[in-house]
Amino acid sequence: MLIWTIHELRDLLVEGDFRLRIEHSSNIKEAMLREGGISDCGLIPLDEGYKEFLAKLRAKGVTGPVIFIADNTPRVPDEFLYPRDALCFSLQEDDIIKMGMFINFIFRLASLRAIPDLKTGQQVSFTEGITDRPVEEPEKIKEVISYMIEKELPLIISFEIDEYGRPVTVRGVCKVRLRAQHLILYQFKPIVLIKGLREGSDMKVVLSYKDINYEAIIKILKISEHDAEATVPERLFIERRRHVRIVPGIKRPVRLFVLMPGEATLPLEVFDISQQGIGFYSTRDLKTGEVYVFGIQLPDQAKVIMSYGIIRFKKQMEDTIRYGAELYLHPQDEELIVQYIKKREIEIIEVLRERS
Repeated sequence: MLIWTIHELRDLLVEGDFRLRIEHSSNIKEAMLREGGISDCGLIPLDEGYKEFLAKLRAKGVTGPVIFIADNTPRVPDEFLYPRDALCFSLQEDDIIKMGMFINFIFRLASLRAIPDLKTGQQVSFTEGITDRPVEEPEKIKEVISYMIEKELPLIISFEIDEYGRPVTVRGVCKVRLRAQHLILYQFKPIVLIKGLREGSDMKVVLSYKDINYEAIIKILKISEHDAEATVPERLFIERRRHVRIVPGIKRPVRLFVLMPGEATLPLEVFDISQQGIGFYSTRDLKTGEVYVFGIQLPDQAKVIMSYGIIRFKKQMEDTIRYGAELYLHPQDEELIVQYIKKREIEIIEVLRERS
């Protein structure tokens, strides 16, 4: 949690352990709107645009208290402040010492309720597919593939296999070369990946080109003992996802709880999880953009990971609602999820190995 203020008001914060963001009075509002975190607070000079600033700040998701300080003008009456966690004091009308004590009390109370290091504007996309404008020019696609071949870069591949009647994604890498108008995939790691390929099936690939990663879909045409022949992708999309998602196992599921005042804490079905996001089903009507408290229990972990999260994706299904939430975790808890994802990927590889 940061307190946004200016040099002239800094002395009102008599307690010295607050984390401050000092800006010039001419741009403090613009800076806070642009970079403020969800729990950040403001100690801001009062001006004519205070109502518009408050409305924009709350719309951006910044929830911490804002205190306006009037210098040569009377303070704004409480009924003109929106929302209720905004206050106004006047350097002319109010006792400076008592005002400073109250301001510090308000910010100290806010710090106890703060969501740590939660920034607005950061999002994890949970929408189906990729919406960036695709690269469809054959020469450009060939240039990307030739670059990978020249630099001997691995092609990241992923495709679905069945695990207890449910599709899960298996991932790995391979090398690629061109033969006539087709791709030749070889040197699979792990080697067992080639056993999961099926002629006529589609496979997702990630191609690295300079400082860009592209996603594409290719079709497997022919499979031999050591390599596979596939189509050249017809279009490339900018890769948007920051972290690998994994489908939890049916026999060893990830348990998720949403902690809501006045409601029973029931386990929810998790359909995927990543380092900073989780997808789940629920019949509860959760609001997109709202902050909730989540409890996550990983397989073989007695500890329940507590995390704040924001609902980023919501889709009504027949008898339930599909959600995607962005998680804000302690680094140690985030590492637990990373380790779980690695173990789960090994589990999925073992499923493929047992069938080969």
